[in-house]
Amino acid sequence: VYNSSNASRDLNIIDFGAPSSPVLIGSVEVASAANIPLNLFVTDTAAYVATLLDGLLIFDVTDPSSPSFTAVYDNRFLRDVFVSNNTAYLTDTSNTVIVDVSTDTPLFLGTIDTTGARVEVVGTTAYIAGGGIKMLDVSTPSSPVLLGAFNPPGGAAMDVAVSGNYAYLVGSRTTMQVMDISDPSSPKPVYVLQSVDARAVQVVGSTLYMIYRYGLVVYDATTPYLRQLGFFSARNVLSLHVVGTTAYIGMHSDGLQLLDVSKPSAITVVGTYSLWRITSVFVSGTTVYATSTLKGLQLIDVKTPSSPTLIGGLLSFRSAAAVTVRGTTAYVADLPGLYVVDVSTLSAPTVVGLFKGSASAKDVKVVGDTAVVSSGSGLQLVDVSNPSTPTLIDEHSSTSPYKGIAVVGNRAYVAEVGMSVIEVWNGTLAPPTEAP
Repeated sequence: VYNSSNASRDLNIIDFGAPSSPVLIGSVEVASAANIPLNLFVTDTAAYVATLLDGLLIFDVTDPSSPSFTAVYDNRFLRDVFVSNNTAYLTDTSNTVIVDVSTDTPLFLGTIDTTGARVEVVGTTAYIAGGGIKMLDVSTPSSPVLLGAFNPPGGAAMDVAVSGNYAYLVGSRTTMQVMDISDPSSPKPVYVLQSVDARAVQVVGSTLYMIYRYGLVVYDATTPYLRQLGFFSARNVLSLHVVGTTAYIGMHSDGLQLLDVSKPSAITVVGTYSLWRITSVFVSGTTVYATSTLKGLQLIDVKTPSSPTLIGGLLSFRSAAAVTVRGTTAYVADLPGLYVVDVSTLSAPTVVGLFKGSASAKDVKVVGDTAVVSSGSGLQLVDVSNPSTPTLIDEHSSTSPYKGIAVVGNRAYVAEVGMSVIEVWNGTLAPPTEAP
């Protein structure tokens, strides 16, 4: 008998050969104190544990006395798992996800929008239960089809990245919403990946990097149906910037970590720097510009990745939510507004300008002489051609706070309660197109 326990967070293997005297023959921890194992499926050689926060955990149980962890598939808020012919069928709060588990690197095969708590597969039909029953044709795993249903059951975004015809929206309730933006006037959701407390997302080539409370996840973004390539466990990650094959992640209490992501399935730490509450990280050349709610703006030399060293810093900020750098100028989004900082002398950064029209600024991107700033009141375009006197060009007010920004061409993609697509270049801001 195989048992996963919410109380112990363990996978227990129990011998019931003598029913009156069951014996524990093997055990392995499957979840941390913050996580919950919800359901379990076992084959002759493997145990598959669906967890609330850590996704699908796979254990080798060939030797029941010594079960061992072999793989993970990142998909939060799982409710159930069923495995047939090396294919795992997962249910979460929104989808049925189909995954190839024939190797130690689980691969995404397909998904369909469903809501269900339990799943079972008979032949090529999957049955999803949750306030009713939905029946799916899964004969082609990459394209599951809803056959029928009986009595079917009837958050705020943090960041957005754009690549090609797709925008990737992350927030506290859904790890990733992939939006088709080929028609900017009508963005459409394509794929939703459930998780918890996602913080930031970045696309580099065909690879997508996403941070959430418990670490960094790397996905293949060749298609909008994201396939996990790797995972790095870390505590309370707040910020991310990827350059080449190095990911720079800032954390609440564990400082700045430099990660080698050249092999996503085996991410390694190459350097660390102690700094608390890192809200934003931007890399320019061999310098990391990190904002911290405790230390303001910190400039860190990463020329030798294994030994990051402090070059200079500036404490003249109240919240320091985000930073971006162009040439010898850094732009810091802060509680009073947008700060313009001269960093031509790295050891002595100096504030040269302040725009107060972006109170509670959350993010900033700079294109040419224009800063695009998201704030608690909306979106502002700021002329920064004269760093000492940044001036407002135009603004768009919003009743919901704007947060992360991605600027592509003449459009700004803004994370809020969903996503807004706003025309920004012509000296004025066009009304936004809202996406759910």
